Amino acid sequence: MGQYYLVANMDKKEVLCVNGRYPGMKLLEIALNNENSYAIVNQMAEKWKDDHVYLVGDYADLSDPKEPFAEAYKKWFDKFHVIDNLYNYVREHFQKVEGDTTNHGFRFVYNHEKRVYIDLLHIPELCRYNTYGDLYINPLPLLIAMGNGRGGGDYGNPKNDDLVGTWCDSISSIEITKEPLDHLEYEEFHPDFCLPY
Repeated sequence: MGQYYLVANMDKKEVLCVNGRYPGMKLLEIALNNENSYAIVNQMAEKWKDDHVYLVGDYADLSDPKEPFAEAYKKWFDKFHVIDNLYNYVREHFQKVEGDTTNHGFRFVYNHEKRVYIDLLHIPELCRYNTYGDLYINPLPLLIAMGNGRGGGDYGNPKNDDLVGTWCDSISSIEITKEPLDHLEYEEFHPDFCLPY
């Protein structure tokens, strides 16, 4: 079965919606869809700046402490006194907020704790020739996802699927800008998420 995700702000207890619905639901559906990606980037750049924001999967749990999201998951699981799983808690207790799906030109995603940045214009094409036009996997939803690899629709490329969820531990240090912050002299990070063929 597929694993479903909610885009959740733990500090504000809000969950993101797109056109009145939870965006995409499955991890790759969220990361491949422009409307979903713009909604997440816009929200994190503005109203949710400096907050703890994650894509929480319904199969994510505390069974493997070595998972890159495990520490963050446990923190919020304990803080909210969750009984079953974090996904269900978010769905039942968080307020829905509508995301803005317009491209406002946010291009650079800085992780100040890791001292790296992503240029969203340097995302590799997933499929150059397809019926729907060029497709890209937005890296941000994957980097802040909890539970990848546990259900259909997750990201599965052995070349770099170990990167999924690796920004969960530094999420509140992320800053998203339209212009480069050249004075920081951070290294450009290329997760290069793409589907194996």
